[in-house]
Amino acid sequence: MGLMYPAWDSPDQCRGYTTHAIYALFIFCHTNDASNDLNFIVHFDERVLSHEKVLQLLGLLEFVLRQVCCSPKATLSEIDLVSPNDWKQLARWNAAIPPAHETTLHEMVLKFRGCQPDKPAVSTWDGGLSYLEIDDVSANLARLLMERGIEIGDLVGVCLEKSRWATVVLLAVLRAGGACVMLDPGLPRGRVEEMIRRSMPKIVLATETQNGLVSDLDTPVTLITDMFMQSLPREDKFCLPSDSSSCALFVLFTSGSTGTPKALVLEHRNLCTSIRDHRSGMNISGESRGLHFAAYAFDISIYEVFNVLSCGASFMRPEDVSCLETLVLSGEAVKQENVEVWASKVMLVNLYGPAEATACTVGRIPPVGWIPGTIGSMVGGVGWVCVPSNASQLAPVGTIGELVIEGFARATEPSLGCTGPETWCNTMPMEQSAILVAKTLRPSYAVNALSLGRSRPGFTVHGQEELMPAEVIVAESFVGNASLVVFIHEHRNYDEEGDEDAVSDDRPLFKKPIKAFRESAAVVETRLHEVIPRYMVPSLFIPVHEMPKTATGKMNRRLLREEASRLSREDILLYRVTRGSMGKVTTKTEEILQGIWARILSLPAKVIGVDDDFFGLGGDLISAMTLAAMARSQGLALTVADIFDNSALNKQAARTRSTSLFSINATPFSLVEVGESGNALLSSLVRIGIFYTVASANFTFYFVGNIDVGRLEQACASVFAKHEILRTLFISYRDTLVQVILRDIQCPFHHTADVEDLTTATKALYDQGAGRHITEVGLPLRYTLLSNLPQSQHIFSIRISHAQYDGVCLRLLCDQIQAAYNDLTKFASAPPETDFSSFMYYRRQQVNKEALDFWRTYLDGASMTLPPGLDGGIRQDAILMQIRDICSLSPPPGITDATLIMASVAAALSKAHDSQPLVLGQTGHALVSSLCD
Repeated sequence: MGLMYPAWDSPDQCRGYTTHAIYALFIFCHTNDASNDLNFIVHFDERVLSHEKVLQLLGLLEFVLRQVCCSPKATLSEIDLVSPNDWKQLARWNAAIPPAHETTLHEMVLKFRGCQPDKPAVSTWDGGLSYLEIDDVSANLARLLMERGIEIGDLVGVCLEKSRWATVVLLAVLRAGGACVMLDPGLPRGRVEEMIRRSMPKIVLATETQNGLVSDLDTPVTLITDMFMQSLPREDKFCLPSDSSSCALFVLFTSGSTGTPKALVLEHRNLCTSIRDHRSGMNISGESRGLHFAAYAFDISIYEVFNVLSCGASFMRPEDVSCLETLVLSGEAVKQENVEVWASKVMLVNLYGPAEATACTVGRIPPVGWIPGTIGSMVGGVGWVCVPSNASQLAPVGTIGELVIEGFARATEPSLGCTGPETWCNTMPMEQSAILVAKTLRPSYAVNALSLGRSRPGFTVHGQEELMPAEVIVAESFVGNASLVVFIHEHRNYDEEGDEDAVSDDRPLFKKPIKAFRESAAVVETRLHEVIPRYMVPSLFIPVHEMPKTATGKMNRRLLREEASRLSREDILLYRVTRGSMGKVTTKTEEILQGIWARILSLPAKVIGVDDDFFGLGGDLISAMTLAAMARSQGLALTVADIFDNSALNKQAARTRSTSLFSINATPFSLVEVGESGNALLSSLVRIGIFYTVASANFTFYFVGNIDVGRLEQACASVFAKHEILRTLFISYRDTLVQVILRDIQCPFHHTADVEDLTTATKALYDQGAGRHITEVGLPLRYTLLSNLPQSQHIFSIRISHAQYDGVCLRLLCDQIQAAYNDLTKFASAPPETDFSSFMYYRRQQVNKEALDFWRTYLDGASMTLPPGLDGGIRQDAILMQIRDICSLSPPPGITDATLIMASVAAALSKAHDSQPLVLGQTGHALVSSLCD
């Protein structure tokens, strides 16, 4: 879809730029000399970016550009990236932090003892307990713990499998004033030993089956058995301590997927506030029955227990899920397959929250229209998305950054001997803090946010983070469960001989791709091309023996990325789907193209087969343009369009023609009517329209430091000699303008070394040609270098007529001057480019006389059909152009937007003129012709 910002008067001027817009976002910038405005043309993929997001992006771009214009000497770090509109949006989202819930977690549960004492609280495989029973038994165990020395703030290790006593033990520790250190029985013994060593609990509560995991660790162990729990003495007069809401509640250890596991301390106030604010979004009430599913290594296990009990609800056995009403997904990114299975049957909820800050977002997932990665709105606090490199600087709304959660939390206990999350308390009210979470988020434009996962390098497909469509197709196409790992491998030069058996069995994680796997991957790639853009299609599929897991059971993506980063170029080629049969080149043309591919893609020529895909090996639009130019230098005619239509090497070889087939009748003066040429230094004359009345535009570049003036002059002269369009004069001839291309002329380079005031000198330079007609200035192009040598300051100016450049060519001109300055020899050996005169002669030769004769005969006597009311001409005060946004077009396959629009215009005119014969025309222009680039 295309978008103009702001709306301007020439929407067709840049439409040709989108011909090869293969990426999700293209932005073209054009200046309006008359009004000194900047106009932006945006081409974007609506499957990736919404219209609203693009408008917000352009608004931010405008905000930044205005700052740059007002403060041209400002550094990048001084540019404000949060626009006024973003501040207004953030103010609406984060108007206030929800007040803290000043209570304790066990009080939230045990308050139901009086109103519903006999209601089941826990129902498990080994029996059930009512609210009255869990109150009594937990009180008895709490008294025993206090007798054994547990005081307020002490840590108690808890290593239990799921049973009816697990909930009672947690409540007992809290009622005794202690905090639970959660030790999951599924963890390796070494990990449990480390957790106990770092937390130093006074006592560990464990079942008989877990005694071997925690024994011999210099920490007293109390075994929790049925006999022990049922024989606890009851003492009604024994008083339990009154905890403060700021007391420690749980100590959790993170998975360590991003480094060393961190020990985190949760307070009563922290968890109680979170539960109060998010349980309504999870559809939990006193009538609910919750399934306790998660392992105790995860903080979500605490929520499974206390979310339910604090509402007066009950736990249930898995066998009782036939009446399931609400399903909450947490801990891992929600998959599209989960949504398809559950969203239409139950209330599906996405619960997100790092262990550092407990559950902090709740998002209900609708049956249709859910955007993968949406985690919902913040609850129990407010969230800020900050620049990844600077957590104190807000990121613009809609951009990717790291999450900072502002609410109620405690930093890691110093006594635990580990590094906790970054916490800022000095600038915030008492009892509030902000925790930095290394979680990559992108806030959306409603209340929700998109989670892109933990901060990680390269886990994208050409900048596109949402891989859900690809993952779904992979899972459906491969036998069994399949996971997709996507990474970008940096291009490197491989001049040395590669090892044919680079992928060997000493790599236990990755398997060698067999024929069946390649065939399945080829099917997947074909299906992906049908549903997602080309740039999102993975070009690499790696089979693994088994997906690695972390100690807490999560997929170990970090290990996958580390193993993938060790792959050599030859390794990667073995896994590429598009390698074809690795057939050898058999013709001279294929051999030439193979060598060009190798240079462009930084690959050894021997690993490129005739069936390989240029884009599958890493090619893109820029490299396709380079390929076309290098092929032409080898005498092969291959256009960019040919490369896109024929991406395999053998197909490109079959498509190429000899450049001699493109014979161009370039007889000087043949495009204009002249009487005699005499001895003028004219190589060609090209008729142009009279619409460039201003002589030139000036582009200036400011430098500080030493400049080699001789090298710069040589660089400018090389570029000047390379392009005919720069050696151009515009002269008046027989009441029109003609373009004169000079064969040999000295490069117009001028240097002034003793300039005291560069600003004044630059203004004087501008004024020299201001207001003069293009025919009055001689050669329009002029290079000028103004230098203040004592201060090592320079202004480099390029004066050039707008008839000689556009927004694309100007950047190329500057890049070539830079390239020639840095390495003149390399620049001189670069592939040749099409001359401007050759291009014009070629376009003139494309005129089809038979086609023109047909249309002249067919339309003889016809007149253009005009809209009603325009038959008498256009009034001077009429609105000549009005631009409005229209809904996105979705033409049938094979029908372009342009064809659909023309058909709509024809239908409207036909209706207005009672279906009389219609005559209407369409003018089109493309910047890329079929002439070799």
